[in-house]
Amino acid sequence: MRGFLIFTTVVYGFFGLGLLAIPAPFLSPYGISVDMGGQLMCRILGAALLGFAWVFWSVRSAKREGAMLAVLRGSFVYNAIDTVVLLIAMNRGELGVLSWGPIGLHIVMALGFGWFGLRRG
Repeated sequence: MRGFLIFTTVVYGFFGLGLLAIPAPFLSPYGISVDMGGQLMCRILGAALLGFAWVFWSVRSAKREGAMLAVLRGSFVYNAIDTVVLLIAMNRGELGVLSWGPIGLHIVMALGFGWFGLRRG
């Protein structure tokens, strides 16, 4: 679990910084253009992702109990739902081919958070 949480810290940190600092250029390789309102929402999401990166880094050595399970399960729900949202957008032609990378990351993270947060024992 420790290695997985370090991995998610790096991924969330990378996307969080990109969305916070330079949302329009960061999203353009994925075929996404954003207006000023979209950039604001990207910055809000970037700040949230950086916050989650901090949480994952902070709990990387914790045991699977109480609050830690809530973090793992909540992150599973986020990544599972976001995977569906992104797959629908991809199916509608709203995303570029490079978007398969983030979609794959969401799938990997949903599986990881599900494995560590939902399994017994």
